[in-house]
Amino acid sequence: MTGRQTILGRTLRLARADVDALVDRAEDPQQTLDRLVRDYSDHIREAERAAATALGNLRLREADHRRAAGAADEWGAKARAAGRRADELPAGVAAALAGTFDDLARTALERQTTAESAATAAEPLIAAQTEVVERLKQNLDAMREKLAALDSRRDAARPGVA
Repeated sequence: MTGRQTILGRTLRLARADVDALVDRAEDPQQTLDRLVRDYSDHIREAERAAATALGNLRLREADHRRAAGAADEWGAKARAAGRRADELPAGVAAALAGTFDDLARTALERQTTAESAATAAEPLIAAQTEVVERLKQNLDAMREKLAALDSRRDAARPGVA
């Protein structure tokens, strides 16, 4: 998470940077604008890679959550089926096999509980990861807007451009 926090912090700082003040104080505004455009482009590529990684990790967590929830449903159905089967046994056979079906139902319920716990534990992680991905996307959009403004300003400041 530290790597994501670092890139998130950097994208936020770059999106909020006062580029105009930096260019106005520069000895050679054209050279400064060229360097800023290059640096912003590099930072955007790095942030895009981080956002793609974070999004990929989010999708993996979501898939794990879906699998755990599906497993919980499946184990619940198996527990119900074992209980029904025990109830459907003929009277003479019921006494001999009732314990076996009870054990099967109990085991299925334990596995259902384990799968439900795994699904529940994943939910806050998914929510946090979703928030990080959304903030990265917002910061990337702000950085792209700032890069477009820098490009426009750089093009307007070029000699021979009216």
